Amino acid sequence: MNTKFLGGLIIVFLLALVARVSSLGAINQVVFDEVHFGKFISSYCCTHERFFDIHPPIGKLLIAGGAYVVGYDGQFSFDHIGQPYENVPIAEIRMVPAIFGALLPVIIMILLVQAGVSLELSFMGGIALAFENALIVESRYILTDSILLAATFGCVSAAIAAVQTKHSLRSWYWVILAGILAGIAVGTKFTGAIGGALAGVVLLVQAIRDGYMKSGIWFGKISLLVGTVGAVYIAGWALHFSLLTLPGSGDVWGVPTGHFWQDVVQTHQKMLSANYNLTADHPYGSKWYTWPFMVRSVFYWQGGGNQFLYLLGNPIVWWGSAAFSAVGLLYAFTLIARGIFTKTNAVAWVFLLGYILSFIPLMRVPRVLFLYHYLTPLLFSLLFGVWWFDKAVGLKRRIVAAACLVLIAAGFLFMSSLTYGFPVSQELQHVLFYISSWR
Repeated sequence: MNTKFLGGLIIVFLLALVARVSSLGAINQVVFDEVHFGKFISSYCCTHERFFDIHPPIGKLLIAGGAYVVGYDGQFSFDHIGQPYENVPIAEIRMVPAIFGALLPVIIMILLVQAGVSLELSFMGGIALAFENALIVESRYILTDSILLAATFGCVSAAIAAVQTKHSLRSWYWVILAGILAGIAVGTKFTGAIGGALAGVVLLVQAIRDGYMKSGIWFGKISLLVGTVGAVYIAGWALHFSLLTLPGSGDVWGVPTGHFWQDVVQTHQKMLSANYNLTADHPYGSKWYTWPFMVRSVFYWQGGGNQFLYLLGNPIVWWGSAAFSAVGLLYAFTLIARGIFTKTNAVAWVFLLGYILSFIPLMRVPRVLFLYHYLTPLLFSLLFGVWWFDKAVGLKRRIVAAACLVLIAAGFLFMSSLTYGFPVSQELQHVLFYISSWR
């Protein structure tokens, strides 16, 4: 492995980790959806009381495993946002999402290198996500989006590695890893299915290009991918039902029968129905067409009158990704019109397809949605945008990357008070909330 590449990965990981674990227990109160996920974690690790959730169990199980290891007893009630934690090792429980969140920028840097992006711009992409404020917020609390994102993009990277190692034995190992990560992704939230879908597309394209569609290699790899995804996903449900054996709030949705497959099917029917038919409005809900421009925030917590926690991204990363992707899309159409798009690295087209497949379905969802629903499309947007940007800047990559890193750091620092809940003076509040819809 290239020494500079390895050194860059280490730097990205360490910076991302510091951004996510620093003072992890400083806000020693219930934050946003910790109200819900905290109850779920308590049930899995300790009380074993049945509950109902609209999402699959794997992400919650991973956090619950961490809570169990650090000795959490499950007796905290998670009644409301702002409730003080008492006798809860909250920093340690929040560590699992934080570690997954720190791995995500590393995965993004690897994906950029796999797409043929220069080391300078790939490093910039990794740093951009290490200091992406919305991702940091999602990684520092008992929430599952950092697990979802790391598994989704890790799956895509593993599938690409399987293709790039051709027909060697290692290729099959990469397919297994892609299946495991795809299973974790879809087993955390249904939207994680995008990872497995893209992995299948990557393997299909390889089969077509290499001319072995009718051979056993194609069938074997796809079967291995699908089988691994299914095994991981079902294992999550098996653990879910084996742990939740006592009466609880979830019983109003129906009590499990022992007949495992029937319970899984019925639970999925109830989950999909409950998810799709959510009709309640929310003051921090937002429309899909506003997400690329980061128009509306999501309020997570307030403490002490002048401390706030909002889900808002790094403006440089968020708006820069939207701008680069828009121009990059025009560039892609130019390549298609000239008939030379096949000569570019095929991974870039995976990024574009990922953006389309992860974003367009959300446009049709009738329930209220929030800014964090755009995180998966955002990352595909950044990947595709950086790929184009790398082609556009040419030999000036090092200078451009350095300038972008300065801007990214400035955007991170500007938003950091709302990311970490630091006290904010009235004067700074006027600046931070200049865009009134952010408040």
